[in-house]
Amino acid sequence: MAEKSAAARSFTADQVAAFRVARHRLTAGTRQPAVADLCRDTAGIQAQVMTQAEIALWTRGRHLTRGDIRSAIYERRDVVKTSAMRLTLHLHLIGARYYKKVWRRQGWISPVVLLGGRIVGTWFPKTSGQRSVLDVELFERQPRAVKDAIAGEATALGGFLGTSCEARIT
Repeated sequence: MAEKSAAARSFTADQVAAFRVARHRLTAGTRQPAVADLCRDTAGIQAQVMTQAEIALWTRGRHLTRGDIRSAIYERRDVVKTSAMRLTLHLHLIGARYYKKVWRRQGWISPVVLLGGRIVGTWFPKTSGQRSVLDVELFERQPRAVKDAIAGEATALGGFLGTSCEARIT
């Protein structure tokens, strides 16, 4: 029996999600890519403000510092900061009963907690001086390991931003 041609191959949704998560450098154990590699592999980093772009890059390359990112833009110029059409669209899987917790009228979209490519909660930052708290609302009960991972991400984010940051999970 001949092997299927590339056009005839099929993939499960989980296989596609795993490929995309790996390609976006969101899995543990990936190499330490340069800023330009991250921008190429993700087809560009989209954000409304520079701090969020820096966080998106750092999420994919924990070895990076804000200085590394700024150097790639302003010194080496291997990455360019540009403004394109602002009508960006992001699609993620979400249970119908949680849809309005993420998207509300007037186009307000809440920051989300993703687990395996699916939205499992929302989070809202609260900052006071040099201290930040991420109020995390999980839609369903999650194992302790997931909650610990969220808390660890908040702590790591605080380290990147040079502030203390904790997650308050409900």
